[in-house]
Amino acid sequence: MPQDAGDRRGREGGGPGRSAERGAGWDTLPGPTRSGRRTVDGNGYGTFASALTGLMGERQYYVRAYAANNDRTN
Repeated sequence: MPQDAGDRRGREGGGPGRSAERGAGWDTLPGPTRSGRRTVDGNGYGTFASALTGLMGERQYYVRAYAANNDRTN
């Protein structure tokens, strides 16, 4: 049965350009990336919240916040 893991909060890195996309990626393996399961939580500067859905109980998840610029680089 899916369980709610709650909010995961992140803060963008302090780069020179505005973020074009930000959110959180998660997986059952270490080192989740934006190419896997992820949220897209807007753009810009500052804090943001992500709601992870579809998680299963009795499993360990790895979560990583990300911010990508207009060139889609982290």
